[in-house]
Amino acid sequence: KLQFLYLIARSRRWARCRRCSQMSRRVWATVALAATAAADPCSLNGDYDPGTGSCTCDPGWTGAQCSQLKLLPVDPARMGYRNLSMPTWSGTAPWPKTDEVTGATTWHWFLGAEAKKGANEDFYLCDSNVVHLTGPSQLGPWALKETILKRFHLSPFQTEHNGTYLIFTVGYDGPELPSVEACAKNDSYAPGYNKSLNTIRLSHSSDLDANVWETTDVTIIDPYPGKRNRTAWDCYLQNPTAYIFPNGTTILMYRATPCEAPGAGSFEHIGIAVAPHWKGPYRHQSRHPVFGLGVINEDPFLWRNRRGFHALLHAQTDPATHKTDAALGYSLDGLQWAYVAKPVPYGPTFPWTNGTTTALVRRQKPALIFDAENNPAFLITGVDAGGTGRGTTWESGWT
Repeated sequence: KLQFLYLIARSRRWARCRRCSQMSRRVWATVALAATAAADPCSLNGDYDPGTGSCTCDPGWTGAQCSQLKLLPVDPARMGYRNLSMPTWSGTAPWPKTDEVTGATTWHWFLGAEAKKGANEDFYLCDSNVVHLTGPSQLGPWALKETILKRFHLSPFQTEHNGTYLIFTVGYDGPELPSVEACAKNDSYAPGYNKSLNTIRLSHSSDLDANVWETTDVTIIDPYPGKRNRTAWDCYLQNPTAYIFPNGTTILMYRATPCEAPGAGSFEHIGIAVAPHWKGPYRHQSRHPVFGLGVINEDPFLWRNRRGFHALLHAQTDPATHKTDAALGYSLDGLQWAYVAKPVPYGPTFPWTNGTTTALVRRQKPALIFDAENNPAFLITGVDAGGTGRGTTWESGWT
């Protein structure tokens, strides 16, 4: 078994990672690490001056630790996608496609959406699909084109590799999907709804216009401890996000919970699997939660820049603010992570260019759109300014 090695070069500012060998043709079974998850004063988002004890943050970041997004007010004419008859709950950066004849560019965005309009408290877990939006720019305005992944699919993460478009989601592969009505009547995700029958799924296509997607389950082999232990912290996997190296090697980050345990829904932790290619096979690299058992997170968004890996997260450790909290993780190698809980990367208030603000009852599932230098340019989140703020329901959510 060949190993995927990282050469750690020490510098005055911070250690930098470089890949010094190619991935094994078959299995990334073990990883040799020369780095630790030691804290960086600037969260791998800036340069540290030991003389002044301060950071010079990269564009898009601010704060003493460069851990806060430098957000600007939002133009109400470009507020994302809000459909009053079809709630949505976030996505990732849209893709451009240029028509070879006209030269016009159309942007393609994929969001998790309510599949069946019904009671105000329809549950995500039984009433979700993935819809395809198109628009003239990466900021819209957006028009609904079609549903590409039918009920039940949730939590899309779109990325691309060598001309192939990829969408990681959570999907249900059980023998019979409970009705929307059955789920809406039960506060515990419906007793007959077996969480371990949900799987991380991968859909891929070479043509954004054709609506032809091949979907397979991302089977994480050699699980530890796996589905056989239904009270294990990583029995049930959701919220996939991935970084794909040029050679196809993939780091997959996800939210994990027990399948059966008292209060299992609240035990949300982050895990990591790796694969020699995005097609798999995937293997767990996290025998314990990435940020520890005491740190409760979900909705990871993973990316890499010149300094290392980063992850935005929906933070749930603080019960008073967990509906809108966020946190930041960073890593040299993508496997061993440091964590910044406070100050939060963004807050619960939505400022507008007209000088007004909107207080949000929910703000979750973050993602970023980057500029040409791979600095944050736009923040995407699922938000809700009305309703009860219950985290498992659609209510009036929008993106």
